[in-house]
Amino acid sequence: MACFDEFRTRVQFLSGALLAMVNIKGDFLMGGHTKEVQSISITSNRSSIISFIVILILSLTTGIAVVSANESPEADRNYPDFSVTVGEGESQEFSIDVSHDDGDLGYVEWYVDGEFETSNSISGSSDTDYYTHTFDEPGNELVEAVTYTEDWESGEQISWDVTIEEEEDTVPEPWPDSPDEEVTITEGESVNFVVGAEHYDGELHGAEWYVDHSPEDVTYGLSGSWDTDDWSRTFNDPGTYTVEADVFDSDDDYNDEAAEWTVTVEEEEEVRPESWPDSPDEAVTITEGESVNFVVGAEHDDGELHGAEWYVDHSPEDVTYGLSGSWDTDDWSPTFDDPGTYTVEADVFDSDDDYNDEAAEWT
Repeated sequence: MACFDEFRTRVQFLSGALLAMVNIKGDFLMGGHTKEVQSISITSNRSSIISFIVILILSLTTGIAVVSANESPEADRNYPDFSVTVGEGESQEFSIDVSHDDGDLGYVEWYVDGEFETSNSISGSSDTDYYTHTFDEPGNELVEAVTYTEDWESGEQISWDVTIEEEEDTVPEPWPDSPDEEVTITEGESVNFVVGAEHYDGELHGAEWYVDHSPEDVTYGLSGSWDTDDWSRTFNDPGTYTVEADVFDSDDDYNDEAAEWTVTVEEEEEVRPESWPDSPDEAVTITEGESVNFVVGAEHDDGELHGAEWYVDHSPEDVTYGLSGSWDTDDWSPTFDDPGTYTVEADVFDSDDDYNDEAAEWT
């Protein structure tokens, strides 16, 4: 006579044949001795398995054995979909819904590319399990979840095909904010260059400045996702220069193209004073021994009038410093003791000792 506790059977199609798995829990009389039997499984065609089940049922009804069927846990993919795409360094959560008619759910084991990662406990007739994995390397990986009962009877297995894409470096984007990309100045002048920049990750940091591809300075006036920074330079020599601002972020990542200006520096034209005979008229007639007061008028665009050198017949006679500003007059009074014709000139100069091209002249 058999003393039994449970009888559970499961029939499934496997490789062209039917597989009958019968889990029996109980004590059975075999060869004159009592034996504990846990399970019986056969693989055959449909008719053989049906015959086996019928015989088993008849045996149970006649008291030879009593058995009961035992089913494995069932599982469904909760999320994400089977095919998953993530970025390098990103994390992804996986979830399954598990059920078992007998209410003895036990565990879920998680694997990545066949490597065991963790085991989570589940319970009852239905439960949901979660697992989060960080994918550090680009490529493809297989994530698997294997379900078990409390007695470690394996059930359905759920898998995901994960594609990990290589992370693209996020670099700042610069542009010439001011002045215009083409700049023309005079030698000795300075230009204040302003570079604009933006960064998707909000990690702007600074700019390296170059003149004709030679490093000149580094500034750290950039931050956040959008900002501007500036740098000033004086150009003392005539010529054409290329100024570049190479923007970088907090990871020292640079853009392939820098903000760029072309600066044309023109030679400075000397500003010289202009002069003329203010009084008397340019032709003067006097008697020997008389004196004449000559007044020279002068102007200067830069407002730097300074003085005048006085000549008689091209021979230097005196220097006066009565001129200043942008427009002025100065005078000088010589005495002519001997008869004759004389040429008087006033050569005006500025504070840089630049002289006019033509002197004021009297005869």
